[in-house]
Order: sequence, then structure tokens, then C-alpha cells
Amino acid sequence: MGSRYIGRGLAVPPAAAERLEQGRAIGIARSLRLHQADARLLVGALRVGLVQAQAARYADTAALFQALGGGWWNREPLADISGTDHD
Repeated sequence: MGSRYIGRGLAVPPAAAERLEQGRAIGIARSLRLHQADARLLVGALRVGLVQAQAARYADTAALFQALGGGWWNREPLADISGTDHD
């Protein structure tokens, strides 16, 4: 078994080349786990942002109703203009 060429033309023994490849694989796996963690944090932040935007929309809608004179629940019944009795 001869040496393997790794990278910049460096000849290394096969066992060392194998350890180097394992180290690279471990580094890549760790990097992917970190990226997954970053992605989970990003998704969580986006969900929080969505809920905040929805809450702001509901608050704006309530403010609009209030600015227009309150709600429909405390209004006096409208007079019947149809000319028919509904009793």
C-alpha cells in the first residue's frame, strides 16, 4: 500500500489520510448541526415575528372600530323604515 496524495501534492500514509478524511467528515457534520441550529432559531424568530404582526393587525383593527365611534354591540336599535311590523 502506497501513500495517498492529499491537497497540495502532499503524500501521506493511508492511515493518516483516513484520519484526515474522518476529521473532515466530523467537521462537516458539526457544521451541519450548527446550521440546523441556526435554521431552527431563524424559524422560531420568524414565527414570533408573524405572531407579532398578527397581534398588531388585530390591535389596529380594534383601534379603527374605536375611532369610528365604537362597536355595534352598544348601539341603539335602528328604527324600522320598511313600514312593516316584525313583532
